[in-house]
Amino acid sequence: LRMRLGEDTFWKSLQDAYRQHLFQAITWRQLLQAFESRGKTSLNQFFDQWINRSGAPQLALRDITVRQKNRQWRITGRVVQQSPYYDLAADMLLKSNGNAVTQRFYLSGPQTEFSFQTDAPPEKLVFDPQANLFRRLAPAEIPASVNSIKGASSVLVVLADGLEKGVEEAARTLVLSLGLKNTRVVAENAINPAEVARHDLLLVGMPRDRGWLPAINGHVTFRDDGFVLQKTSFQQPWDAFFGVGPHPIAKHKVAGIFLPLSAAFAEPVARKVTHYGKYSYLAFSRGLNRAKGIWPVQNSPVIYRWPAGE
Repeated sequence: LRMRLGEDTFWKSLQDAYRQHLFQAITWRQLLQAFESRGKTSLNQFFDQWINRSGAPQLALRDITVRQKNRQWRITGRVVQQSPYYDLAADMLLKSNGNAVTQRFYLSGPQTEFSFQTDAPPEKLVFDPQANLFRRLAPAEIPASVNSIKGASSVLVVLADGLEKGVEEAARTLVLSLGLKNTRVVAENAINPAEVARHDLLLVGMPRDRGWLPAINGHVTFRDDGFVLQKTSFQQPWDAFFGVGPHPIAKHKVAGIFLPLSAAFAEPVARKVTHYGKYSYLAFSRGLNRAKGIWPVQNSPVIYRWPAGE
């Protein structure tokens, strides 16, 4: 609403509503009237879509093209919406050769066309760069996390070959601590790929077949003697890793790995993981957390990047 009406009108409308209804209950209709009076425009449809309708906009950039003419680059494309459609005001940011240009667009219906012009090759296009809009995120925009495993409807727990007994016991503690209800525990040598595809996955220990690992390569490097996270090497027997990423073979499912480098500190780490719900990865030393973070979003339907040299 601030973007639609502007800063001055928005804040003065709130001040009007405050003065007129001080110490009283105020209805949505009365609030709407305060904004309409200042803004000199009808806001019935705008309020209806946000107050009376359930759901949220689902948006994506489509058909991005770039044409160069006389040292100028013209970028065109569409912002598409899934039904039900919303009337929206939002900014779009174009980055090119270190410069940034922002334009405001007004969306309605299933699609809205847009265009930019720049005097340098485009690098990145971002719709709603400040995340002002309330919208439904695409699955690719939600990094996997400890909570992803905790919220899974069913989890296949895979025990890597050659696990120490203490690590197996810690795995049971981990399952209880995460509150997993619908689980099945299997040994790595008994993995059935069809079963793996039907469930979220929790690996305990390093599997011999690293193809079962969550798709987190590039963020953490696993070695025979430990792991490297954020350029820090963890290879002592008191180190441990827990991470969650995309499932190796099933779309829209996740896989986690619990990797204590010895049984000695596996149990205390297994009890603590559940308290780091929003994080994608955790590293522990001597049972104490030493690193934690959330994987960066690699793909978004509202961000378009040009390959270098395009």
